[in-house]
Amino acid sequence: MNLYDYKKLLECKPIHIATVSDENKPNLSVAFDVRIIEDNKIIISVNEMINTQKNVEYNPNVVITAFDVNWVENIWKSKILYSR
Repeated sequence: MNLYDYKKLLECKPIHIATVSDENKPNLSVAFDVRIIEDNKIIISVNEMINTQKNVEYNPNVVITAFDVNWVENIWKSKILYSR
């Protein structure tokens, strides 16, 4: 995966980042300052995200979600392929 392919989707937009603590407790945070620095590395500002930072240090496996701001508009433009 090359993160540069997702630059417009990730940079300067809010993302969700899900982590897990060393006690297996889930943590979900919203980050706004995201920058791609290499094709497989990003920087996420962790201001006020102390649990997220600790969790990533414990377990670097995370889930990041980002949304295209036009996704709702695109849904209404799509065609119905199957209907009952």
